[in-house]
Amino acid sequence: MECYLNKGIWEPHIGLPIVNEAEEPSICFLSKDELAASYEAFGINERIIDDCRKGLTSKFESHEGFDYVSLRIPTGTDPVALFDHLCLFFRKNLLVICGDNQANIPVVIKLRQQLELESIETGSFSLERAIQIFFDKLTYEDALILESIEEQISYIEEALITSRRRNYISEIVQLRKRLLAYKRYYDQLSSISSAIEENENGLLTTREVRYFRILTSRVDRLVADISNLQDYVSQ
Repeated sequence: MECYLNKGIWEPHIGLPIVNEAEEPSICFLSKDELAASYEAFGINERIIDDCRKGLTSKFESHEGFDYVSLRIPTGTDPVALFDHLCLFFRKNLLVICGDNQANIPVVIKLRQQLELESIETGSFSLERAIQIFFDKLTYEDALILESIEEQISYIEEALITSRRRNYISEIVQLRKRLLAYKRYYDQLSSISSAIEENENGLLTTREVRYFRILTSRVDRLVADISNLQDYVSQ
């Protein structure tokens, strides 16, 4: 378990943060087992912990005093079978990021690097900025992934037109599965962003709500790009 950002400075602090409005802001990185052993200290109920440990789907839930996000993030060349699962809990002055093997999860690595860098440069930090960085890094390179898939489709198309002898059926089937997996992920991410944007618990400022409105638009563009690639594969 690692907790940081005590008094707005990126530094570890000892023990669990106390959950109340007067407490200094804290970001905690926990494994699922660590969260299961300490969830009461964060004011999280047992049902949510069970949902987090199972990690069956991407979702957003707003509870009294805190919001919960579950994310199944596609990874590698097989987004159908390979994914990272992370859970986020955020309330006033507290952000908990829960997931196993976080040292190998790209979005967590990039978040921590950016948090430490900006803290050194500015001398302070905020939970709101941390949440923005997380979701920025979540979609940071996704356009490149879609460009790579488009190039693969173009290569198959060119090979078919030039009548090169090769069976592309299995490759086309795999492409369709990959695109479907990404589309489901982006659809769910768009729904999560829209739900956070509603700010039911009043945890976000007007500026942060505006950020999630922009994020929703960005993810919706990715959904549109996926739909175009699906049409391309069908042709």
